[in-house]
Amino acid sequence: MLSEEEGRKPYEQIPLGWFPHPKSGRPLFYNELLPSYYEAVYKFKSNASTFKKSFYKEAERQWNITSKVKELEKAFSFISGTNPASLGHFQETEVKLKIGDDNILQMNNVKLEKCLEKLDEIKKDVNMNQTDLHDESGRTLKRGYKHLNRDFNKAILSKCDTLLANVTKLKEKTENMLITYNKMFPNKIKIGRSEEGAVRKKKSRNKRKAQKRKTHRYKNKIRALMSSLVPEGNLIFTSEREDHISDIKAKINFGVFEVSDVRLDAIMKIQCYDVPALFLLMETLHVFSHQAKVLILENLQNRVENDYWKYFDEFYKSSSDSQSDNQSDNQEGSSSFSQEESDF
Repeated sequence: MLSEEEGRKPYEQIPLGWFPHPKSGRPLFYNELLPSYYEAVYKFKSNASTFKKSFYKEAERQWNITSKVKELEKAFSFISGTNPASLGHFQETEVKLKIGDDNILQMNNVKLEKCLEKLDEIKKDVNMNQTDLHDESGRTLKRGYKHLNRDFNKAILSKCDTLLANVTKLKEKTENMLITYNKMFPNKIKIGRSEEGAVRKKKSRNKRKAQKRKTHRYKNKIRALMSSLVPEGNLIFTSEREDHISDIKAKINFGVFEVSDVRLDAIMKIQCYDVPALFLLMETLHVFSHQAKVLILENLQNRVENDYWKYFDEFYKSSSDSQSDNQSDNQEGSSSFSQEESDF
């Protein structure tokens, strides 16, 4: 038998599975379950090692299932919410569909279908566990203390049924709205545009959006790297456009950063994934003096320095290739124009 420490509950012992200082979700969940599990099971499994193994097995099962259900509830809350990419505004009494709404409806309909599939998987797993708890009659528990497992299964199945009803209802409404949309707009492609043109337009638009997201990520990386290298530095982004990383523009309140402004320990912590941001700071934004650049490059880790120069070469090679392509296009245009003149 384990000895109880003064002022502690009998189950508040690490050998039994208790977490003395829980900070995240799982340990807190385990500690909430342990009192009732201890009361029901410890009399049958008084060996600490055996009890802990049994408790962790059931606690992990309940935690995994509870987490999955919470994720689905969160996903459904977003899908049915008021976000422009969600279905909230389509549930209003009077909805006026417009061209493009089918994209939102179809996207969310796919998400709802995935929710239904995941709910079905959860219910199958829980029902299988529920069956294993009972004898052949299906009415009597094989072990009396398994009522904890049974009660959890009933509660989670009830929650799943409620969520299932809500998801199914919203999915049916979404599908009906898609039918209405297709009747209202049998051909949503704009007049004068072919299907291939519409596909090209969509690809071009998606490419621009992806490039803007990439540019935004680069700005965040530059800001984070700058704050570590020069904590007192105030980098101000002045970009009017963000269609490409070359559009990123920034300035500081005074001249450039000198050697004395740069933290040496921060240079040594720069990793390979920081190379693009470092390159932009050094070569495009020009916020460091020549001496500061030399200091940074000399104190980089070897693999980081190698990646930096590799990135340097690739960047300027691609720039020169792009310029040569433009020049050749211009020459071809000039020659064809001259040929037309002579033919004329």
